[in-house]
Amino acid sequence: MKRKFFYLIATAVLIALIPLSCHRNTIDVPVESISLDLATAELNVNGTLALVVTIVPDDAFNQYIKWKSTNTAVATVNEDGLVTAKSVGETTIIATSEDGGFTATCVVTVIKPVAGITISPKPLSLMIGTEKVLTATISPTDASNKNVKWSSNNNAVATVNDKGVVTAVTVGTTKIKAATAQDESVYDECDVTVTAIPVIVVTLDKYYVEMNTTDNKTMTLIPTVFPDDVADKTVKWESSRSDWATVVRNSNNTGTVTILPAAAGETVYISAISNADNSQRATCEIYVAAPDVLVNEIYVTPTILSFTLGSDADPKKLTPTFSPANPTNKTVYWVSSDDAVAGVIRNADNTAIVTPKSVGTATIIATSADGGKTAICNVTVNALIIPVTDVALPGTLAFTGSETKSLSVTFTPTNATNKKVKWESSDATVATVPDGFVDQQTISITPLKAGTTTIKVTTEDGAKIKNCVVTVTDVPVADVTIELDEDELEFEDGDDPIKLNATVGPPNLFNKNVTWSFVSVPATGVIHVNPTTGTVTPLGVGTATITATTVYGSKTATCDVEVIP
Repeated sequence: MKRKFFYLIATAVLIALIPLSCHRNTIDVPVESISLDLATAELNVNGTLALVVTIVPDDAFNQYIKWKSTNTAVATVNEDGLVTAKSVGETTIIATSEDGGFTATCVVTVIKPVAGITISPKPLSLMIGTEKVLTATISPTDASNKNVKWSSNNNAVATVNDKGVVTAVTVGTTKIKAATAQDESVYDECDVTVTAIPVIVVTLDKYYVEMNTTDNKTMTLIPTVFPDDVADKTVKWESSRSDWATVVRNSNNTGTVTILPAAAGETVYISAISNADNSQRATCEIYVAAPDVLVNEIYVTPTILSFTLGSDADPKKLTPTFSPANPTNKTVYWVSSDDAVAGVIRNADNTAIVTPKSVGTATIIATSADGGKTAICNVTVNALIIPVTDVALPGTLAFTGSETKSLSVTFTPTNATNKKVKWESSDATVATVPDGFVDQQTISITPLKAGTTTIKVTTEDGAKIKNCVVTVTDVPVADVTIELDEDELEFEDGDDPIKLNATVGPPNLFNKNVTWSFVSVPATGVIHVNPTTGTVTPLGVGTATITATTVYGSKTATCDVEVIP
């Protein structure tokens, strides 16, 4: 309002001087509006931006513009509209015309840019259908925008989602790229190689067959390639003696074996070999002789085995039986569906020894060489349960203000199986803890107020209990300030109320409340201040001093108020 009064006096003086001017042929054109070339802008720390103001009309006489930043700690602006970024945050740059007081604003956001991105692990090798999570590490750690854009330069080979999860699609190579979310100028790449699913095992419907050179000289072998999702499930066939037996591959991948006359009384081996990599084979042993008693069914005893690592981990025996009970060929082949869980070894008498290796389940498959009949034994390998014998917890923990500290429980023995615990606080108004039994041996505690509480931890296994006494003391009030853009608060009579805000320090203080009071000249009728909210309402012309007093510590801050007509 003081500036308006100045302009009224200046206008009056100019009007008075008009008659004294020497026949001026021009008229002072007033400013009608102003605008900035940018409504919003983003700068890196220490970056600069020249804002351009447009004055309408462009031939206005007084084109002086005053520049201001609402938060100079974030960015400053000089008299030419050059903005300089200082620190991360947001400020508003205000341009005000001296003529007419027209304003235009630009909201400036200052960020700390990403300097580098590092992907790990790399390089990456996956089989078709498998997944792997990549991690992108951003530097510096306090960069403003840590969002990462993931992409694959060949989605037909491997895809990546917005969490960095890479999924192998088909055999080939591609690059996975992690880039900054702003403009992708900062990035890192990971070379990805996708390989085919390997053949694990090839089986045959028959492992031992007796044939002859007359009425039983031809048969068909049926191969099965595992796993089911292997890309190439074809096999090639091989005879150990092509002068005794030939084998021809059929269109459906089976092999037709034909016994030749020279094979009488001999043994020949027919093999099915994985065509994908030649790494796996299954072989059928053929004895060329007269027909004999064939295997109709095979059984395994026992059908279920259970082991516990560390206590009941001794090898156990499996025994096969047949129907009919005494076939000519009692040879049995044994295989484990997961040799890493349970291994199986065939004995000379066709029994098998099963040895546990790791926690999990596996199926032991017995296949009769005669007829390819199968029977199974389901194996379970359990982990050794190690009980909790004791726990430890710090006896005391002290806090000053609302600082955060961690509290950890340790177990005896350290390799106990069940480490779930229940955390309890005797006074949740001082500090809170997680609910129920959780697999969380370290918790973060941020006190809520000054006081004392006891944190108790109870183990789910064995109900072992330890306590920690937590003491919280408040910090003294350091200062209080009233947030104002100018040195004093100025109203015109009839202006809307303004809410004042007070900042109480330090940051880790619990009670940051203040009460508001005022003294005015004249004593009444100038302003009213809400003692709780700090809302100032102008009532009449005069001056006043407003005081903010901290509820805790009685620190004060003041500001001057003037209400003008």
